[in-house]
Amino acid sequence: MTNSKAVSLLALLFFLAFGACGSKATYQGKTQEQWLDQLQDLSPGVRTQAVDALGYFGEASIKDLLRAFEDPDQGVRAAAAHSLARIGDPAISPLVDALGSSVYAARQGAAIALSEIGPKVIEAVLPKLRDSDSETRIHAATTLGRLGSAARSAETSLMPLLSDDVPNVRWHAAWALTQIGVTDPGIRQQLQALATRDPEANVRDQAALALLPHP
Repeated sequence: MTNSKAVSLLALLFFLAFGACGSKATYQGKTQEQWLDQLQDLSPGVRTQAVDALGYFGEASIKDLLRAFEDPDQGVRAAAAHSLARIGDPAISPLVDALGSSVYAARQGAAIALSEIGPKVIEAVLPKLRDSDSETRIHAATTLGRLGSAARSAETSLMPLLSDDVPNVRWHAAWALTQIGVTDPGIRQQLQALATRDPEANVRDQAALALLPHP
C-alpha cells in the first residue's frame, strides 16, 4: 500500500469513527459534551457507554474520566480505567496523582489504569512508594504488582515497605513481590523473616507465598 493510500484509509477510518459536527470532533455521532451529559443518566449501562466513548476524545477527557472513578457502579469505574489506559501517556501523571486520592475507588481505579498502560509507568509510580500516606504506598505497590514480572526493575524499591509500620503496607509489598518474582537475596532474607516473625498472620502467609518459585 502506498503512503497516499495509507493516509487516505486513515482519514476514512477517522471520519467513520468520529464523524463531524460543525468544528467539533464527535464519536458515534455525539460530541464530547453530549457524552458528558450521559454521565448523569440513571442507567449504569448508559454511563458505562459514555465513559467508554470519552476515552476516544483523548487528553481532553482525562479529568472527567477521573471523576468517573467515584461512580457508584463498578462497571462504570472499570470502563473509566480502561478509557484512561487507552489515552496512555497524557494520563500517566494525573493517574499517579490519583493514587493519593482520599477516595478509595479512585485510588483503586488509578492502579488498574496505570497497570494497563504498562511498564512505562514504573518510574512515575516509584516515588509514591515513599509517600507519607499509607494508602498511597499501598496503591503504588498494587500498581507495580499488577504489572507482574514486567516490574522487576522495581523489586528493590519495594523492599523498604516490607518493614513498614502499617501491616497492610507490608502485606501489599509482599503481594506485589509475589506477582513480580523475587530475585534479590536481601529481599528474600527479609521475606523469610516476615514469614516467621511478623506479628500479623496474613503478612506471614503472604511473605511465605512470595518465597515460592515464581511461575
